[in-house]
Amino acid sequence: MLAQPGQAFDVGYHVYFEFMVPFLQGKIHYYMREKYYGHAQNEALEGLRKYGNDPLLKFYVGANKVLEGEL
Repeated sequence: MLAQPGQAFDVGYHVYFEFMVPFLQGKIHYYMREKYYGHAQNEALEGLRKYGNDPLLKFYVGANKVLEGEL
């Protein structure tokens, strides 16, 4: 079942937006690869505000805090 742009589809316990989450994850991966940990953390926090309580985005926030030396 494919969702239309901007519509949600259910994959287990998550509700993802088919077109936005992969784009957001790509941005986070790019920032982490280029060692822009602050930018990656901000993108992950923005994703948490938009998409709710996603464990993967929480992982990105935590990982970037460690890589920045905050923890």
